Amino acid sequence: MHSIGEKRIRMLKPREIKRPQTNLRTDIDKRELNLLRDSISASGVLQPLLVRKTKRGKYELISGNRRLLAAIMLGLRRVPCVVHNVTEKDALLYSLTENLQTKVISFFDEADAINLLITRFGMSQEEVALHLGISQTELYSKLQLLRFDKKSARRITEAGLSENHALALLKVPISGRAQVLDTVIENKFTLTDTENYIFALLNPPLQKEEKTETEPKEEIPIRKSAIGDPRLFSN
Repeated sequence: MHSIGEKRIRMLKPREIKRPQTNLRTDIDKRELNLLRDSISASGVLQPLLVRKTKRGKYELISGNRRLLAAIMLGLRRVPCVVHNVTEKDALLYSLTENLQTKVISFFDEADAINLLITRFGMSQEEVALHLGISQTELYSKLQLLRFDKKSARRITEAGLSENHALALLKVPISGRAQVLDTVIENKFTLTDTENYIFALLNPPLQKEEKTETEPKEEIPIRKSAIGDPRLFSN
């Protein structure tokens, strides 16, 4: 990531700040947003938004999505912003790194952003892992979350299940995954409960077949003893 050398604080109009197509946070809790709105109404925007200037001279948001939405809700005329001179790729890396550290976005959004860095910007998994400060194994696990359809991902997020819950559910074939997810949510399974339940489903106990009376019994071969003294053969 490029070092951010040029920093300027400007008071910008909230509605003039464009939210990027690669915006990470998609599941904003309304109650959480209302609390932030009330806080900003009482104390103002204490932490500036992070933006970058595009080639067209517009300002695009890097970080501070909730603050921007709260400012628009309050009808604020201006909000403090720190202007960073970075590319779209570096802006996404910066935003993703910050969100990974603060844990304010869902793990599905993280997976989407990581996939975007690889597919659109041509970064390797090794490069992305290095920039984000995570292992390649952890990165690979996050990318596996892309196997969920949007409906299942939304249900997992709304139910408050963890990333490890989701990874455990991936072990279940697609045909039965929705039903297993229903059971996990309805019973409020912990991670251990979920893993044990899925393991039991995928590894049913073997049932011994009982022989019927009509089936012939297996004959045990009779071992015949050697004729005479066996020492004769050794001699």
